[in-house]
Amino acid sequence: MEQLMEAAELLFARKGVAGTSLQELASAIGLTRTSLYHYVRNKDEMLAMLVEGFTFDAADDMRRLVDETDRPAVDRLREGIAGLVRRIAENPRRFRLILTSESQFPEDLGKRYREARRETSGAVVDLVVQAIAEGSFRPVD
Repeated sequence: MEQLMEAAELLFARKGVAGTSLQELASAIGLTRTSLYHYVRNKDEMLAMLVEGFTFDAADDMRRLVDETDRPAVDRLREGIAGLVRRIAENPRRFRLILTSESQFPEDLGKRYREARRETSGAVVDLVVQAIAEGSFRPVD
């Protein structure tokens, strides 16, 4: 599956989601098109897996940090930002693909993606607000 995800990243980045065929995905990892269906039903499902494993997991991680109020907010914010940066640094091709393909997402995936991005941004704001309330940060305009 990891090989399939890497092949999809490369092909989608190079040819676009619409310009990449399932046969090309299968051939890139040495499978037949028929055997590829064992892993994914279609390109949209493959794209959703790439987005979910990156964007949705980041939103979940950030929301978890907001809820961990037993630790200082500044520490949780530092951990969250470091996690986001690490995720991008470890997966630059996937990050670039997601940013450049956002307009091509199927409607449902696009909606969920935008919600996850808002959730991630909102979590950062919530952590800053918590840090201000704890006295770790000072409020500024």
